[in-house]
Amino acid sequence: MPATRAGSVSLLTLLEHESRSLRELLPLLSAEREALRTRSAQKLLTLHHKKLSLFETLRDFEAQRELLLADLAAQWSLATRAVTLAEAAEQIGGEEGRRLLEIRETLRELVDQVRDESALNRQIVEVSATVLDQCLSVRSPVDMGEQLYSAFGTPQSSAPEAALLRRRG
Repeated sequence: MPATRAGSVSLLTLLEHESRSLRELLPLLSAEREALRTRSAQKLLTLHHKKLSLFETLRDFEAQRELLLADLAAQWSLATRAVTLAEAAEQIGGEEGRRLLEIRETLRELVDQVRDESALNRQIVEVSATVLDQCLSVRSPVDMGEQLYSAFGTPQSSAPEAALLRRRG
């Protein structure tokens, strides 16, 4: 088997593994959203560790892909610049090149789905944090400042420790 063919087969296999890992990530993101909805801290922690593991795997796949593409570029006597998957598919040609383009498109779709799911979860967390901040500010102590004592050092009034509404003006 020529070196280019071996490299293209390795690249296809690597991209299939990458695609599988992205598919594994999608249900984790949905489960994360459900855990956020039910406020299940333990479930969130478990999902977080699984996501981190998948992200590390995906990062390793990306590094391997870059190395494979660089090796293929060297075999094809291309400049030392990074070769894209589309350029690799064109160089490989035939059924393998077509398959490479299919996997490339699948990866793009999966990355878009992961990005959308992650953005939705991030938005849920941000809204929840905003609501929590607002709830906590309602329960915050009243800032009586210098109004608490008179000029002579005697208390002017007994103020509550917390208030629901602050009167202004």
